[in-house]
Amino acid sequence: MERVQVIKTILPGLALGQDRQGTNFFIINGDLYLDKSCDVAINGKSAILKELNYDVSTLIEEYGDKDGLIVTSKLKETIFSKPLDRVYEIDNKFCFPSYPIKELLEIIISNNLWPSTRIAISKTRFKTAARAKVFGIDFRKAILKAATDGISVTRLYSSDFKEWDLGVFSDFLIKITKTKEDILEFNSWQAVGNEGPLFFVHGIFDKTLVNFNHIDFSYHHTSLIEIQKLLSSGKDRPVLTCKEKILRLDGEIRIETGFELMRIFFPIDSLVDEYYSCA
Repeated sequence: MERVQVIKTILPGLALGQDRQGTNFFIINGDLYLDKSCDVAINGKSAILKELNYDVSTLIEEYGDKDGLIVTSKLKETIFSKPLDRVYEIDNKFCFPSYPIKELLEIIISNNLWPSTRIAISKTRFKTAARAKVFGIDFRKAILKAATDGISVTRLYSSDFKEWDLGVFSDFLIKITKTKEDILEFNSWQAVGNEGPLFFVHGIFDKTLVNFNHIDFSYHHTSLIEIQKLLSSGKDRPVLTCKEKILRLDGEIRIETGFELMRIFFPIDSLVDEYYSCA
């Protein structure tokens, strides 16, 4: 380990540091120690904080559940943490919420849902993908239809193809089903473009239709053929090559809160709001 002085922030999650000989280094998450010195492991012209010099998969394996999510009671919020830029500690090691859920966490925390939440963690705060234009929806009519008829399938698609390259589509599929136990559950997928994962949310309503008992958010990785088959028929779940769960909530979650979380998670929100506004 070497001691370096953090000189300036380059962007959230990256800073410029300098050792005693005046050599500059890019320090991953070094902005947490702006204008202070810190211990780092140096590799060429880049460096990593001592608190982050570990294998995140090993940490997840030790503390995560079967889906690789961390129960929030195991996370300690650090003095560096702030809204929309939460910094946690587990086993004396820094970790961060997976970037796609950072906005979702603010809603979860403000609605006192933190104790019943499990999250995906990361060693970086970099933004890895840009967010597409937001579209919109409302589940009320579909919920009532499912409650009486047993199943409701809704498909929405982006009509403004000028925004997309040739062959790129944006579809949103919602399936609400009444089980044998008279419980309503829903599965919803959104596809954006010919590449990339399906955005997936699964939830279970309580019998009053006031709350969700459970919601989880995932990325479903599959083939273009499977995506097209799912969106055209709305009948079968796609055959997946990989499923990446990033957030789970259990307990009493107000339906409005669940909708708000989904609006942020799904990349094309205008389709989401379009559905919700039908109520």
